[in-house]
Amino acid sequence: MDVDASSKTIPDAAAETVSVIVPVYNTAQYLERCVHSITAQSYPRLDILLVDDGSTDGSGMLCDSLAGADQRIRVIHKENGGLSDARNAGIEAAWGEYLLFVDSDDFIAEDMAEKLYDAALRHHAEMSICNFLYVDESGRPLPEENRELPLRDEGISGEEALRKIFTEKGWYYVTACNKLYSRGLFESIRFPKGKIHEDEFTAHRLLGACSRVACIRDVGYYYVQRPGSIVHSRNCRSNLHAAEANLDRAAYLYDRGIFRCAGRAYLIAGIYLSEACADLPASAPQRKEIQALLAQFREGRRFLPYCTRKERLQLLIVSLSPFLYHRLFQNPARRSAKATLHTLLRRN
Repeated sequence: MDVDASSKTIPDAAAETVSVIVPVYNTAQYLERCVHSITAQSYPRLDILLVDDGSTDGSGMLCDSLAGADQRIRVIHKENGGLSDARNAGIEAAWGEYLLFVDSDDFIAEDMAEKLYDAALRHHAEMSICNFLYVDESGRPLPEENRELPLRDEGISGEEALRKIFTEKGWYYVTACNKLYSRGLFESIRFPKGKIHEDEFTAHRLLGACSRVACIRDVGYYYVQRPGSIVHSRNCRSNLHAAEANLDRAAYLYDRGIFRCAGRAYLIAGIYLSEACADLPASAPQRKEIQALLAQFREGRRFLPYCTRKERLQLLIVSLSPFLYHRLFQNPARRSAKATLHTLLRRN
């Protein structure tokens, strides 16, 4: 790993510094917009880390050029290891007592860091969260995706934030990039290398580690929707990782005594597992992985008392045959797991 830190020293006010971690992989056409939105922040004490994750399109050289124009920017060049690995490298190298993650094809509002920092102080919170907007590649908001933004100005407990994961737009509490984190939250938590749904694996653990979470209704993050991004590449592996993450979430919530939410997470795991099975090619290398995860899923009987009668029926069908569940509940419309989850959350 090559870190460009020459002539750049740790800020005097490190306790007030926000380290902005930007994983970069082949996003040269978006990178300048992203970085400029960070360097233009109204919050003055920034440590900006561009983590070049083995880019092959010139993004790495562009990172170096941007760093040469702003002393707050440092560059880490590393072999490709995926989004989680790049974020973890940024966490290890960060100077600030607060961390902010920005994906390199997205951008942020000029006052995002300042508002999240102020909210964290005001509510004595280890994490602060803002609303985000879905935008197209030109930065224009997508009206259909942005109806009824869920966050409002409030300070809540970590447990209440965990419960909000299971509301209709609960992914606003899950995604990593609309949040400011106290560095201490990452003492024992890292993003899982090699997993597609890295946010799903970590969100419940990070929220659960908070005594207080500050929420603000302002939009601070602009989430660019582009066809080639990971989130739009739903397949067997993607659904398999989502199922695994939700099984972990179910166990975590159960151990904390948040039983109803544990039951919901268990059902969500089953839905994703059925999707993974339906998308499994005949010679797929994930076959053994799916069988192992299905065996783990079938051991989750402890969650059943905290599910509704209808949910228990669904879970029984998934346990017997994920393919049958998919045929009964997903076809013929071939609804995606995300659409199914939206329906589930509206009905509960």
